[in-house]
Amino acid sequence: MLSIGDIIRTNREQQGMSQEKLADGICSVSTLSRIENSHHSPGRATYEALMERLGVDSNVFPLFQSEQEVEAFRLKHKVVKEIFNGNFDEVGKLLDRYEKIPNLERVHKQYIQYVRAILFRQKDGSNDEVLIKLENVAKMSMKDYSANNILYQVLFIDEIHILNSLSIAYTKVNRVEDGIELLYALKNYIERKVVDDDGISPLYTTILYNLTKFIGLQGKYKEVIDICDIGIKRCIDYGAYLNFAALLLNKGYAHFMLGNKKEAREYLKESYYINRARGEKKSCENIQKFVKENNIRL
Repeated sequence: MLSIGDIIRTNREQQGMSQEKLADGICSVSTLSRIENSHHSPGRATYEALMERLGVDSNVFPLFQSEQEVEAFRLKHKVVKEIFNGNFDEVGKLLDRYEKIPNLERVHKQYIQYVRAILFRQKDGSNDEVLIKLENVAKMSMKDYSANNILYQVLFIDEIHILNSLSIAYTKVNRVEDGIELLYALKNYIERKVVDDDGISPLYTTILYNLTKFIGLQGKYKEVIDICDIGIKRCIDYGAYLNFAALLLNKGYAHFMLGNKKEAREYLKESYYINRARGEKKSCENIQKFVKENNIRL
């Protein structure tokens, strides 16, 4: 019967990946060597990060080593849920509990620092400080996270989240080109190297939405439409509807700016009704305000 180490070593060797490249930012090379030789059992977070970096479904070998690991994953999923719901005070409380768990793996520690940077941004921390915090988080597992180097990296999902947030932070300090360049690099990375289309689709469409927002501010409306089309198709193909209404909205706005009023009305209307069905009152109000100001009838 294959061990965890056998699975990791076999997949690593099949991909021609060195131990140094696989372990970088996740665990030490010596730890990986001991895992592959079945002399050490990795914690769940380390195991999942290694498998994500290899592009292999981590569910192939379910593993929880201790009650502490179960608690760490339970708290991480609660944090994700409360961030999605916008309950940032609750997120802070959960992080305090999360951080106190003994012997946390490096992957968990990085995630905690990442979320603390997000909380700092939500509390109107200065844009320069937010950028510094996110850069420090990225450095915890990535030696070179520049746009030119991303395609040569092997990233796990938390790292892609971190880099997506970093791209937004760049635009907040007037480094819009750096933000756009990083988002394009993430788009290309996911399209060329990520195998798990289902698992990555919500994050992928978030990256596409951010990209359309920033290049739209540069007046590149045809480019916006092309990228929106990619994102909308992904939403439909994989049932990843988190950014569906937002992409439709950006496509409608781009058509309007190009003078295509009929097409603009179609996509703005679709976005409005999807947002209304989801109870997104603020988004509906923003669309209503825009169409009213520009004499568009929904």
